[in-house]
Amino acid sequence: NVGSEADIFRSVAEARQDWRASTPSLLGTCLLQSAGAGFGKKTHIRIASATTLAAPTGAERGLHYRYVLSVGSTKPANLVVDVVALGRGRVTVVLYALTVRAPLPAAVVKGLTGVLASRLDAGQGITA
Repeated sequence: NVGSEADIFRSVAEARQDWRASTPSLLGTCLLQSAGAGFGKKTHIRIASATTLAAPTGAERGLHYRYVLSVGSTKPANLVVDVVALGRGRVTVVLYALTVRAPLPAAVVKGLTGVLASRLDAGQGITA
């Protein structure tokens, strides 16, 4: 499962403030809350690992976090979540990839990050 979003902030300062709040810890908490809502309260979900990977280059701001969620208690399944983001000025674009057991191949993540970068470049003409 792969998804993306584009965020356009009112100001560069607001975009940077949001970026500073995008810590691995806070994003991990959000992932747990979302997974809990999706799986239900009776399913045991925990973060098995959280890793900060090399951030993509070519933008003012970049990050790449990988989380492994352990879902279930008897025979837990591992879900891998990659979060890749690029930001410039008032615009931030984010890629989310959810896979079972193993992350997306690095070449696929790199290709999708290229798509993010093109969206970021396209968003720089926003004047509203």
